Amino acid sequence: MLEEKLEYKAELVDGKPVLCCKFGNDKDWNNITNLRYDVEKLTFNSLDNKKFTFSNCSNGLKDLTFAIMFSCVCSEVIYKDQILWSYWVNPFCGYPIKLLFNLKSNTLALSFKQNKLIPLNINCYNTTNSDISGKSINSVNTVNDMIDGIFEIENGFVEMIDKDGCVNTVETSLGLAWRREPEEPFPVSVIYQGNNRVVLVSRNQFTTCTFNGVQWSRNTTKTL
Repeated sequence: MLEEKLEYKAELVDGKPVLCCKFGNDKDWNNITNLRYDVEKLTFNSLDNKKFTFSNCSNGLKDLTFAIMFSCVCSEVIYKDQILWSYWVNPFCGYPIKLLFNLKSNTLALSFKQNKLIPLNINCYNTTNSDISGKSINSVNTVNDMIDGIFEIENGFVEMIDKDGCVNTVETSLGLAWRREPEEPFPVSVIYQGNNRVVLVSRNQFTTCTFNGVQWSRNTTKTL
């Protein structure tokens, strides 16, 4: 019943979204922007590892949704140093076109080509320390934690490759899953989804290697 009486309105003030609400027509509008994500604390990483913010992009407000259209290729979305999304962990939709901030529900989502949408979770890459396949697993809370580390995800774990590393083969307990072909880009990250599925992620593509019970097969998807 409370939701039926609650009214919202949004506007841009100095280029930033401001959200107000009121209970009933005879009530005053109250600014509740401080109860929402602060767009000034959102930062983005480009493929060249350069940071940019919403003020560096085209943006606009439609109804109660603030949209940020990326001015360059966005590989990571960060809020207060907390990773919300990383291409190196989730490359399957490619690179996002824009970020949508629903002011009413206080939710963030990334929009991709072909109208694909990924909701963002501020606790997405939080992990507990453990050990997988003899490798040390670290808690991932900030961007710096992702550099040259191994951490858990919902259905497996991800290994970030050292910037000077040149990985040519990847093995699991089921044998050699992947061997780099001539001219194939070196992976920046490797996603292990059980022993029978490995995904190698580079800047312009990801290669999925799957074990069918007899042998490994691979399929490459371009992202740029």
